Amino acid sequence: MRRSAALHSALLLAGLMGACRGESGVAIGSASDAGSTGANGDDSTSAPLSDSTTAASSAEEGPAGSSGNPGDGGSKFDVGGVSEPKKCESKPAGTTCHGTFALECDGQGGVVKETQRLPGVCIDGTGCVTCLDGQFTCSGPRVLSCEVAPEPHWVEVETCDIAINETCDLSSGTCVAAQVLGSTESTGTYYQYSAFANSLDGFLGGYDVDSNGDLIYVTSFGDGLGSSTPPGKIDVYRIEVSDSDGDGVVKLNQHPDNPDETGPVEERTLTFVETLSIPDVVIFNHVCELYVTDDQIFVGGAGLRQHSFGDDFSTVLTMPPPTMYFLSHIGFDPVGDVWYASSEERRRVYQHDKETNTWGIAFDFPDLSGDHMDGLEVVPDPNTG
Repeated sequence: MRRSAALHSALLLAGLMGACRGESGVAIGSASDAGSTGANGDDSTSAPLSDSTTAASSAEEGPAGSSGNPGDGGSKFDVGGVSEPKKCESKPAGTTCHGTFALECDGQGGVVKETQRLPGVCIDGTGCVTCLDGQFTCSGPRVLSCEVAPEPHWVEVETCDIAINETCDLSSGTCVAAQVLGSTESTGTYYQYSAFANSLDGFLGGYDVDSNGDLIYVTSFGDGLGSSTPPGKIDVYRIEVSDSDGDGVVKLNQHPDNPDETGPVEERTLTFVETLSIPDVVIFNHVCELYVTDDQIFVGGAGLRQHSFGDDFSTVLTMPPPTMYFLSHIGFDPVGDVWYASSEERRRVYQHDKETNTWGIAFDFPDLSGDHMDGLEVVPDPNTG
């Protein structure tokens, strides 16, 4: 689990959740019954916590490559995981589907090969294929249709014009006018476990936030006037959870209001670790959300930059679309290898097409409390992708 939730409001839509900015500080919390959603906030941090001693991210993905994919090892969210493949008892030799896996059975109950089908489709007797006849998908501004010959693959059928607010409609396979999706009703319950607002709490102040493992990364205040001068400054903190109730077990989700794990909140301690100076990266205060993996950090803002820890340079992966000045908030779908982004000016989420390096409108969301959006996260459903 990873990322942050601001304190003023929340949006839960189609696996994406954003929140409006609170006061500067770091807050640690978790969400209950939220379904396939995550959160990220600009000025405060929330980490939905699993039963382990890390308070930020499960950090499951592998190292990122130069392609801009932060990792191929899976999501950083604890959403229940993927289905475990059953053995091939009572199955004939050949390919069968189970949950998110295609299994090649040897006819004697043994598994010859297991292949996870995400983000494709599993067909009994065939195995994993890219798509099915009659299916549509959306990639950035492009509408794609499934072409089955000579083998299933996606073919572009239309490109939507974001300048006139067109978006790809998955059901019809056409470009339509972007519509507001969802409502202002919360789909989950949020529990706050701690808040670090000043130096007495170990927090030096800052803006945008991400977390990986037990580390939290925060863009520093810079000059406080609009941007820091290169290199960009990012403060790193460690969050530790102690057995403050003395029962011998550290229970990260324990909270007086949590019906699934009721009890006193275990004490959180925030400790400053270091300040990272990233060459050729300008931190524009609260419009530069971060995305951190074990060995890389991605920075939004005037463009999406990829920086490997220890390097003396960063790489620009993409620039904002013409209709958005800053990539204020960034989120990554590790299943589909897709970046999402939003700005603070309007309540709209964009999706990136890697093949053409273009942006399309993913969806618009309702007018919530606060005056702008402050955060973005992507949590693919482990069963559907």
